[in-house]
Amino acid sequence: MSAVPKLRFPEFEGEWQESSLSSVVSMKSGNFIRAAEIFDASEEGTYPCFGGNGLRGYVQTCNHDGKYVLIGRQGALCGNVLLVDGSFYATEHAVVTEAKSRNDITWLYYQLDRMNLNQYSTGLAQPGLSVSNLNNLSNFFPPPPEQQKIAAFLSSVDKKIDLLRQKKDALELYKKGLMQKIFSQEIRFKQDDGSDFPDWILVKMSKLMSERNDQAPQSVDYPLMAFMAYKGVAPKGDRYDRSFLVKDEKGKKYKKTELGDFIYSSNNLETGSIGMNSFGRASISPVYSIFRIHSDHDFTFMSVLLSRPEFIYKMVQYRQGVVYGQWRIHERDFLNIEQEIPSLSEQKKIAFFLSAIDSKIQKTSAQVEQMETFKKGLLQQMFV
Repeated sequence: MSAVPKLRFPEFEGEWQESSLSSVVSMKSGNFIRAAEIFDASEEGTYPCFGGNGLRGYVQTCNHDGKYVLIGRQGALCGNVLLVDGSFYATEHAVVTEAKSRNDITWLYYQLDRMNLNQYSTGLAQPGLSVSNLNNLSNFFPPPPEQQKIAAFLSSVDKKIDLLRQKKDALELYKKGLMQKIFSQEIRFKQDDGSDFPDWILVKMSKLMSERNDQAPQSVDYPLMAFMAYKGVAPKGDRYDRSFLVKDEKGKKYKKTELGDFIYSSNNLETGSIGMNSFGRASISPVYSIFRIHSDHDFTFMSVLLSRPEFIYKMVQYRQGVVYGQWRIHERDFLNIEQEIPSLSEQKKIAFFLSAIDSKIQKTSAQVEQMETFKKGLLQQMFV
């Protein structure tokens, strides 16, 4: 194996040197602190407290000041790597890593993160990493000047990713605030001629939709699909496909669903098992409740209205316990839920407005994914 990266700054040449971690960093575990001394929120005079799974909260004392890499020593995220800078407290479940000599701690963060340290953990019930085992690991290291150049470049990429994530979070928060005002009618839209839309009216769900309970075996026209949390109707992946567990599915009946249907699972409303069918014709499990939206209402508006936490809260009031700890909201009860809605014309205005914000969120999210893919490629080519 050649100890030379595929992608390199032109001023550097020669092979990287293989060394043990103990020769380039010093490692030691943090210190014990009682759980009662850790606060959930940051207050004046407190410091971030890091454990094996990252940030645990905030404490009134610190045991480190400066730039370090923290490695999760125990816990669900054993081997997790975090770069911290400033005054902080590290518990005994975190390994505090400091660069020796002129080695660059930021570059070492990227290198340690690439090493997938979790694979070196021991123990079943409570996986853990020992400082002695970590010290014995080896890898390839360039001279400090090349470390610094790589670290500065990757840090600039990370900064771009962080800014894009902040932009996405800000757009999502902006949309959430607008939706609160729109559905409380604090914000009202105008007709094209500048006049007011009619007042919103209180109606039962039965005025907006009707139950669809067509059951038949899966077919070419209605292929068997999954209904995934926060995604809706989608092709079954390996994780969701359980057909191999059933010896004879021939003739088994599923519920048919069409494009624009509203679907929910009574059991998992709070975890995203509610939404619209944006896929098209499909067969899904009969455990789902399916409704056809009437044509005099806007599909996009209804998808927003029916997935809001405030509406889900109304639904939960009708949830009843059935066998084996399962829950059910009967379709007849759902259709009796009352909700204020605007006219179709205002529905379309609201839907268009919110869709424009969604488009910006999706574009920013795609940019984040592109930058993360770009960074992943850099890490593969700029390291040995």
